[in-house]
Amino acid sequence: MKLSTETYLLSPALEEAILLAEVTSRPLLLKGEPGTGKSLLAEYLADQRNYLFI
Repeated sequence: MKLSTETYLLSPALEEAILLAEVTSRPLLLKGEPGTGKSLLAEYLADQRNYLFI
């Protein structure tokens, strides 16, 4: 999975973590300061899979 750099900027480590979570069907915990894009990333990933983001 390659996320669009026009949509979201990812570090190689975060991109690898997302890929590993997807491949292993394991959850991925996102933590960080407010305003760093955690919810935006979750919404983007849900949209890419046609999941409802609540």
